Amino acid sequence: MVKRYLDVNVFVYYLIDDLEFSSRAVYWIERTNDFYTSEITFFQLIVVLKYLTKDDEKEIMRKISEVFEGLNVKFVHLEPYELKEVYETIKRNNLDFEDPIHYYCSRKINAEMISNDSDLKKLGAKF
Repeated sequence: MVKRYLDVNVFVYYLIDDLEFSSRAVYWIERTNDFYTSEITFFQLIVVLKYLTKDDEKEIMRKISEVFEGLNVKFVHLEPYELKEVYETIKRNNLDFEDPIHYYCSRKINAEMISNDSDLKKLGAKF
């Protein structure tokens, strides 16, 4: 079975039932049994979903935790010594700070990256 690393946007589309992208998010989620994502995804989701839905942070946190537990999502953890490589990825590819974290985490566990982020697509992400 192929390990897949799902970027934050896949979960956003899945959770808010986005008209344009939710079907692609569901496609990847239904075809994946081995979900991984960075620890920062949880926090990014809270910020993005609060902005999009205006829901209470505690309610958003509850929904995310239920979905992650139901999907058996596993977090990829970064150690301090790995941040240098994340920084080098930022410099090499002229990226925002969170994209190289997701990219590095997917490479760390040798997982296929799923994202519709244009910068991550340049680095090989599928969506």
